[in-house]
Amino acid sequence: MTVRTERVVQVFLDRPMERLYGSRVSHLDGLSSGVTYPILARLEGLGWLSSLWEYLDPHGDGRPARRYYGLTFRGEAQARELLAASGAPAAHWGSRGAVGGSA
Repeated sequence: MTVRTERVVQVFLDRPMERLYGSRVSHLDGLSSGVTYPILARLEGLGWLSSLWEYLDPHGDGRPARRYYGLTFRGEAQARELLAASGAPAAHWGSRGAVGGSA
């Protein structure tokens, strides 16, 4: 796992039960959106994250719909295992009930 990927995963581990949209993740991980979004897509492809689009009227609400991401149970377990193996500080690994099923 790259340091950048660790930063993205850590954002989710630090926020139990939250679903976060991409630009919020980018703000919290301190990485550019051009770095964060490909990592989110890769983690979702691996089954670590699940996502859903919010339902809204872009014209009425004045902004486009957001895609929200959350760790899956499998993603949380594998992330903790890899972070532990890498020696990442465990103090940031909040206990969370992962969202999005066991995928």
